[in-house]
Amino acid sequence: MTHHSIHPSAIIHPSARIGSNVSIAAFATIQEDVYIESGSVVGRRVNIGKHTRLFPNVVVYPNTDIGHSCLIHSGTVIGSDGFEFDKSPNNEWSKKLQHYAPYIGDNVEIGANCTIDGSSSSTTTIGDGVKIDNQVHIAHGVIIGDHTAIAGCVGIAGNATIGKYCTIGGKAGINGEITICDHTIITAMSMVTKSIKTRGIYSSGIPVDQNREWNTQLVRIKQLDTLYKRVSNLEKHK
Repeated sequence: MTHHSIHPSAIIHPSARIGSNVSIAAFATIQEDVYIESGSVVGRRVNIGKHTRLFPNVVVYPNTDIGHSCLIHSGTVIGSDGFEFDKSPNNEWSKKLQHYAPYIGDNVEIGANCTIDGSSSSTTTIGDGVKIDNQVHIAHGVIIGDHTAIAGCVGIAGNATIGKYCTIGGKAGINGEITICDHTIITAMSMVTKSIKTRGIYSSGIPVDQNREWNTQLVRIKQLDTLYKRVSNLEKHK
């Protein structure tokens, strides 16, 4: 027997399929041919477009907009609070109120166990045709342009803007408050700390090496500042 909780004010198209133990809150709108699988939770005033599928145990927070023909895989949470706090005069953290729910465009696929945060100041936006792998974190106020692809375990900090048709490799880290232009490729394990204004391929990860050789390289890296100062001093006394 199918058990679910659907608020009387929710608007659900007759063609939508609702699995067992699904919760749909007040004023949610579920359009035609939507499939919401078992254990999912859809908050109040959520709008889900045509032909979209939520796999088991997806959670969509209130006021989120999800476009048509999307796939959202198990364990993903959309609209959780962003990591936004102010420090009070007595050095305690004060939470910012989250006023803006995410917007997910059309033909978007979001992998398993991803988190897409809401925001206190602007809408977290996932453009049309974006593809997101498993275990990706998209923080508050992030904007991802149309048709960008993001591999597994990427972390994107708050209010970053990523352009259209970008590719971001696995475990890359994107700093907050920066902009990455269209058609940019970030290779795996890279850390992007400043804006990228010219399209191209960008890398910063250090490949693995045997432990003894890596330790030797690390010692050399730590000696670079001393070596630089010695060379600068020699240049001055030429």
